[in-house]
Amino acid sequence: MANSRTFFHDRLVLLLLTINSFLLILITVSILFRLGDTAEGYIVQYRSNLGLDGYKVGGLNEILSFIPFAGIVYGFQLYLGMRMYHIRKRVTHIILLLTSLVLVLTLIVSYSLLGLR
Repeated sequence: MANSRTFFHDRLVLLLLTINSFLLILITVSILFRLGDTAEGYIVQYRSNLGLDGYKVGGLNEILSFIPFAGIVYGFQLYLGMRMYHIRKRVTHIILLLTSLVLVLTLIVSYSLLGLR
């Protein structure tokens, strides 16, 4: 209990957790608001080596899978950060920063794929 208390009292950890929470909410809201009526499906993959056939169409589940992915990444960084905090504080900071990068990339990819329809 004392370890989690000191974990949540670190200012840099709180800042990074706040940024990551905001990114998680932003990913969820942006995906849900950009969904629309597409009878033919959503573009879920782009393979540049296939030329004109590089766009792969999928269903709604493939697009919505970005939301649980972001949630799993957020939960995993919280678990790892709390476990590593008492060993090395800087490792925790790096874990939280890398999670921010992964969440930003998730936001960019999901936004780009939803923009292609």
